[in-house]
Amino acid sequence: MDDLAPRLNFDNSKFALVTIKERWPVILAGVIDSLYHRRRQYVETLDISADQIKALIAELAHLRYEVTTDKCLLVLKANLGCCNDLELWNEQLRKFGVSPSDSLKFKDGPTWFSLPWLLTECYLYRRIAEAVSLNGLGPFDPFAIRKQSGVLESQDRIYQILRFFGKIPKSLLEEGIERIFSAFLQVALWANEFDLSLHPDQVSVNEMPTTVMEHLRRAHSRMVVNELDTFLRFWTKRLDEFRSTPISRLHTTAIVLDNAGVELITDLCLAEFLIDSGLTDRVFLYPKSMPWFVSDVTPEDIDWLVHTGLNSKFLKPPLSKICDQWSKKWRERIEDNTFNIRPCNFWTLPCSYDEMREVSPRLYSELSQEVDTIIFKGDLNYRKIVADRAWLPDKPEDKVKALRPLQFGRPLDMISCKCTVNSVRQPLELGDAHDCRSFTDAESVTSLGPLILALRVCKAGVAVGLNPKKLTNLIAASEDWWTIGHYALAQVISPLKVE
Repeated sequence: MDDLAPRLNFDNSKFALVTIKERWPVILAGVIDSLYHRRRQYVETLDISADQIKALIAELAHLRYEVTTDKCLLVLKANLGCCNDLELWNEQLRKFGVSPSDSLKFKDGPTWFSLPWLLTECYLYRRIAEAVSLNGLGPFDPFAIRKQSGVLESQDRIYQILRFFGKIPKSLLEEGIERIFSAFLQVALWANEFDLSLHPDQVSVNEMPTTVMEHLRRAHSRMVVNELDTFLRFWTKRLDEFRSTPISRLHTTAIVLDNAGVELITDLCLAEFLIDSGLTDRVFLYPKSMPWFVSDVTPEDIDWLVHTGLNSKFLKPPLSKICDQWSKKWRERIEDNTFNIRPCNFWTLPCSYDEMREVSPRLYSELSQEVDTIIFKGDLNYRKIVADRAWLPDKPEDKVKALRPLQFGRPLDMISCKCTVNSVRQPLELGDAHDCRSFTDAESVTSLGPLILALRVCKAGVAVGLNPKKLTNLIAASEDWWTIGHYALAQVISPLKVE
């Protein structure tokens, strides 16, 4: 691919600069403060000593010093996650000039402010996880209490969500599966507004509108891209083909998770709906393999939610009256692998997703060959989808350059759409979502690669596929529209018209 847009960094992104100068020091200070004030609680309830907590606080304080004074990055020391990631991480660091020699510590080499934003942000959280590990604290999650508080202090909102999913409003039922499908995906999308890394002082979402439907109505005008109808049309067509073809596997949907807490609940509700409605047979859930970006989901967060977080013993009415049935149902789903939790270290590498095939071939093979539909949740996943580059949001050629590598499983060297005008609903432009079949002799749905959708509330200065008029209106309303967590997109990533 020629003429790639530059990676977002601290020179070309105002929000990235604000992030490293203001947000990261605040996040680190918050973790340190939490550790200090809860040190006795940790010692009494976990297998942790006071000296270990003290040492971890010192490590994190020094990390904060490194960031704020723009020191050189250091190679990592410990393997973490569900499999060894140390060599993969240090290989990525070496690509950007980070020296493996301890003798160069803080003297030579690239510094925090000189490297791409995505790399350094991932590195920050990998260093936090390494500090925990090197101090003998094992699986300790310094963000766990914050994430759990997000559930316990948002009970009214969770009740509204569970009631909505458990008893679909009559108005939606009358409009059919398309409207229900769109509503459920939008609930999962807008739950992403609750992000502790963007709003580190916020733990509750009870101040949101009084009903789920009211929330969706208010949020509709803030959708800068909405391709949910197209996505469902592709899904149902492919599903009909899948069901009519003798295929010896289950129809599988993958949800690449983002935030824990309220958003995780909506993701599990979405997975439940997809299975109950017959839109899929099982759901692969991809959490992070270690504590990440403050509020991201880990396997331990899922376990806590279904065993403790949604337990009537710890919650108040009216949520306490309905939570047990949901947590029981989801425990059963996990036990029988209808909900299949699949942590993988790739999600906590600094790689963009066009690197997946090379860096994590097993995961790429799984997603491109065993999965029929992929739903990527959240801003970080979107940044990695488009390689965190400064694409022009309304330029179709940039959209194609960004998303062509994400046509997982499609024979890219053969993609040349020969669809006639009569075979499509409307004239197609470059970069449009289009489930073209003319590029392959094999008509089986299994040869087409998975459908891919991104659900993202915008919190970083990167986007593709916007209508020029829409972009003009957004900029007129706020030049920072794509970093304030106010606007969102539901965008088909694959299949697209790429030629």
